[in-house]
Amino acid sequence: MPKKKPENCWTCRLRRKKCDGTQPTCRVCASLEISCHYSETQPEWMDGGPRQQAEAQRRKSEVKLSADRRRKEKVVRRLQSELLSDPGRDEYHQGVASPLTTGATPAPDKESRGFTQSSSALEATSPGGSTSNVWLSHLNCDYDIGLVVAFLDHVFPLLSPFYQPSVLEGGRMWLLAVIMRDKVFRLHTNAITSYLLSVIPCRSETITNTCKLYALEGAQRQRDLAISHLQSDLSSLITRGIHNNLSETATLLTNMVNVLDLERTLADGDEWQIHLEAALNLIRDLLQDESGLQGSNWSLVLRRLSDRSKPAGFDMWSIDQAAFRFSVAKLVVFDIVTSSSLGRPPGLLSHHQELLRGDRDLMDRNPLQLTEVNGCQNWAMALLGEVVALDAWKKDQEKQKTQYRQHLLLRGEDIYTRLNDGLVQLDKCSNSQDNVMTMDSLTSRAPPPPYVITKLWTFATLAYLHIVLHGWQPSNREFRHSVFHATELIKQLSPWPLHLRAQSWPLCVAGCLASEEERPFYQSLESILGALASFGSIQQTKRIWKRVWADKSDEPRKDVATCLASCDYKAFLA
Repeated sequence: MPKKKPENCWTCRLRRKKCDGTQPTCRVCASLEISCHYSETQPEWMDGGPRQQAEAQRRKSEVKLSADRRRKEKVVRRLQSELLSDPGRDEYHQGVASPLTTGATPAPDKESRGFTQSSSALEATSPGGSTSNVWLSHLNCDYDIGLVVAFLDHVFPLLSPFYQPSVLEGGRMWLLAVIMRDKVFRLHTNAITSYLLSVIPCRSETITNTCKLYALEGAQRQRDLAISHLQSDLSSLITRGIHNNLSETATLLTNMVNVLDLERTLADGDEWQIHLEAALNLIRDLLQDESGLQGSNWSLVLRRLSDRSKPAGFDMWSIDQAAFRFSVAKLVVFDIVTSSSLGRPPGLLSHHQELLRGDRDLMDRNPLQLTEVNGCQNWAMALLGEVVALDAWKKDQEKQKTQYRQHLLLRGEDIYTRLNDGLVQLDKCSNSQDNVMTMDSLTSRAPPPPYVITKLWTFATLAYLHIVLHGWQPSNREFRHSVFHATELIKQLSPWPLHLRAQSWPLCVAGCLASEEERPFYQSLESILGALASFGSIQQTKRIWKRVWADKSDEPRKDVATCLASCDYKAFLA
């Protein structure tokens, strides 16, 4: 005989909570965002035994997971509220009125988000000044401290898995120092942290679309607010002279690169081009001699950023030096990779010699280490830059209708030889590994096998070079050889999803050129990468693959640049 329909839902009965009987969902279950169960008959799991205990435990877990979700949504809503009110901005600018609160300058729209457009003339604050105490006080709450810790412990290692500086180099202490003293930097870390925490769950749970939406809106607002600050700071620095305020200029460039990092993470358009051009202009001006003579001042800039209070013989990079070096290294990689989709030579090509090679006779330690950004050695990235420049030169010659073929082949053959020589050296070195246990090796995350990343980039570059020299020939034996080896190297990286995610450019190029037999593997990468494939450049890569694979034409003008622009915007695959 079926029992009379209960006044209380079975969920509240199971949890022994008072229920208001509202149907189809009682207010108690609705407030907790858990499933509410009504039925005329008693559920099978209400047996007073093991099944009821198991169901009670499951409901208890559901309540806990729901509480975590609601807590995240509350944090993101609070983030959105703080963005609108922008507390502390007046303190940060030492009493200067905020254009966002006075109405003097509207929030930047789609056409005015570039750094080069000036908003009101706010006075820039020295990174080493009194703002440190101001922002230390702003971190005295669980919300701010939680975001900072989440960024340092989870988000930064996720986005930069190759950056593991030695303890003797100061490790990553500069990150915390810059977060503490610079508001714009903190805006970036808050934005990217809140967004990624909404995309990648902290536990095995489902993240609601509402939370994702709030986080995305919050990150976009933080980005726009940061850009507004950067416009003001850049305008002030240009007036006062970038060489006369080197520490501020270095911090400004770091923040510009952070905006680019946020752009590639959000992957919501192609406004990154404006920001990239502004950052390139700033670093080029900085590396230009103050007398106006062309020439790189990289070593001089680094020396001027050093901490003069440190004792003689102390080789650790200062806070400013470490932040500046890592930011410029990322900018060099961004510049090379994006130039392949923009169809132009890398903007820093003329500075690659000193930035990436230095003075080998003097054992110069100033050159950047691009392996800290994407795992690829400097020489391979520099050669990719040369191929990109050769591709742009070829297209320029075609527009001018000149006889360029012989010169193209000569330049291409030289790059081809150096790429293959590099592969030979990699094969020789791949068996010699340092097995000495050190503090760094014991506490750092184990990276992929040495040289695998550089080989991947080299084979992808060889395939790219083949297209530049001989056109789109997917069935060519030498072409297929490069794509095959790139694919095999990607398979070797499968156990390291964090590091594999950082290879979006070679992933995209090799995937676009993959044969019908190789494509199922590339489709399976989404399951290998998991949540890492749901945002940023990997998301763009998947869209490009689908477009290129659906295009069956072998047009003579089809090339890497057209593939990277196949989604109606220029891809940012760094």
